[in-house]
Amino acid sequence: MSDSSHTHSLVSNFHTHSIGSSGHTRKLDSPIPLFRSQGRGSKERRSLLEPITLEARADGGPDTIKGHSAVFNSMSEDLGFFKEIIRPGAFANSFARSDTFALKNHDENLILGRTANKTLLLHEDQRGLFMEAMPPDTQAARDAVIEIRSGLLTGQSFTFTVMNDSWRTEGGIEVREIIEIDQLYDVGPVAYPAYRATDINARALMADTGVDFEGLSAAFVKRFRGLDLTAADRDIIRRALAVFAEVDPISQAGEKVTKMETPVAQASGLELRQQYLWLLANS
Repeated sequence: MSDSSHTHSLVSNFHTHSIGSSGHTRKLDSPIPLFRSQGRGSKERRSLLEPITLEARADGGPDTIKGHSAVFNSMSEDLGFFKEIIRPGAFANSFARSDTFALKNHDENLILGRTANKTLLLHEDQRGLFMEAMPPDTQAARDAVIEIRSGLLTGQSFTFTVMNDSWRTEGGIEVREIIEIDQLYDVGPVAYPAYRATDINARALMADTGVDFEGLSAAFVKRFRGLDLTAADRDIIRRALAVFAEVDPISQAGEKVTKMETPVAQASGLELRQQYLWLLANS
């Protein structure tokens, strides 16, 4: 294998981020929409370990970057509240709706290609979403190729919103099927993030403080799906809320939370979690 054709074979492994919009004000006397659905306007991000291939270009520019940014019919690992699977055809209609960028580490300053000028080609094959980026002759692009070749960038990722999904319970686990992607914002190589270790540490810390992580996760999934919470669910949430209040008390009573308006862009993640937990427990 030559230096200009290099493939990293790795085990497929999904991870997730939810990317909230900013600058919006939400009345906190009703459930926060971001938590009711992971899609439909809320950007999401998935990362996976998939082979990245480099191919030399006839024009002498930075190597073409190829690989699968997503795979079909492959159950993700535990994403915190649920597991997920992407169905074939999920991306097909998004191509016409999206001007998708190839980015390194999702950084808009590190552009490796774009569908609008045909330096990024996307299509579905039997395995999943395949991307082919022909980077510009810039230092950032050459650096990305070097980082892929050297094994510094070992994962792939994509940012998207969902138009259509479905939920089911399988073996006591909530499973989400992504049927259709709405907008595909970006794809590209990433430095593989160690979310699994972070999640394990978070679970251990929550267990140490008496928070029922599994029960709390189940309650969130119910809200994602628009289902009613049971009294037991609310008890679990109230116990979690008490732990949050000890860490950083923003309100000892619900009155302040229900009457105020909080700009999401200005509220801390902890504040939003506390506010939402209070709403779940009292809705």
